[in-house]
Amino acid sequence: MDLARVSAQLRQSSAKSVGSSGNPSDYHPRMRIDLKATHHPSGCHPNPTESDPVSGASGFVGSHIVYQLLEAGYSVRGAARGSKVINLQAAFNSFNIPSNQDRFKAINIPDIASSDLSDAFKGVSGIIHTAAPLPGHADVEITLKVALQGTLHVLDLFSIFGRTIFADDAWNPVTLEEAHNNNYATYAYAKTQADKVALEFTKTHPEMDITFFSPGWIFGPLIPSPYSYHLIPEPSPAALSTTGYIYALLNPNNKHYPSVTGFTDIRDVARAHILALSSQYKYPQQRMILKAPEPSSYRKAIEILEAKFGKEIQGRLANKEKAPGEEWAIQEDKALEWSVKTKDVTWPEGWKSWKECVEDTVDSLLDTEKFWKGKGLEVRVLEDPSL
Repeated sequence: MDLARVSAQLRQSSAKSVGSSGNPSDYHPRMRIDLKATHHPSGCHPNPTESDPVSGASGFVGSHIVYQLLEAGYSVRGAARGSKVINLQAAFNSFNIPSNQDRFKAINIPDIASSDLSDAFKGVSGIIHTAAPLPGHADVEITLKVALQGTLHVLDLFSIFGRTIFADDAWNPVTLEEAHNNNYATYAYAKTQADKVALEFTKTHPEMDITFFSPGWIFGPLIPSPYSYHLIPEPSPAALSTTGYIYALLNPNNKHYPSVTGFTDIRDVARAHILALSSQYKYPQQRMILKAPEPSSYRKAIEILEAKFGKEIQGRLANKEKAPGEEWAIQEDKALEWSVKTKDVTWPEGWKSWKECVEDTVDSLLDTEKFWKGKGLEVRVLEDPSL
């Protein structure tokens, strides 16, 4: 895909799109864009009764954002595709009440890069865009299409319909050649180029105030049950996303750990998007790394689980002596140093600790296992928690 050609098309465009985003090295980007001049004067909160679309709503990040928006009183349109749409509507249908039967509506968007999004975006006060293929779940061309053309499609359309929010000062140096040889490089390259395309777009749309969130490794519990039961009705490693690495701690044969250090709790990631959407807080930089200001020792995580769950997980835990410890977790971690220095402005409401994240994640997964087993399904933790 020719970024120069896409950017040239972008500069000539005056009509309809919105999409995903890019990141500093090692980070999983989500992008927020705020068209602050359209419906809401600076500093005003959007009307919670207005409907805010969330793309990728059935995913790990998207589902948490939908849940927190609904809990905060917003009306939400959740975009997904195929069979996921039915599960998504079932998950949040209980939020629809007689006085507002459309508080949550699941919308089928077959292709974020080309589908007609006008009905999804009409009358909205903001958008949070999290749709993106995980590493290894699509080939290079599809990944780049979703990231770049999807971003332009969403941005362009929302420049017509209203105020926008998305979900992502160095750029990731990954090259297109590297992207063709490694799934994670494909993901990083696509997201980085999408950021650049989005920033180029705003040069011709000064009414957009754009902020990018780049979370580190995202872990944490599934959305609360019974909502989660509808989204993951059967064992699905892909549905667990990066939390699969925490689930793998319940496999005594586990040898797989994230390649880089650090963590961000999924609930904190979702909250950051909502703070940005509601204008309750102005982030100090245009591109924000979201990383908890404490190390992620997996040896410590196993000790935490031993103390918390005891006999309930006896015989299931990974070998803590072979797990990365504190010395690994703090090794030359510039992002951790940065997050410690900026914790007050990055996390104005505080953050979930490593202990809280690990405990709540496994508690959620054990509950989900019981649900699966109650349906007579086979449950096993994969030895390779690949995405």
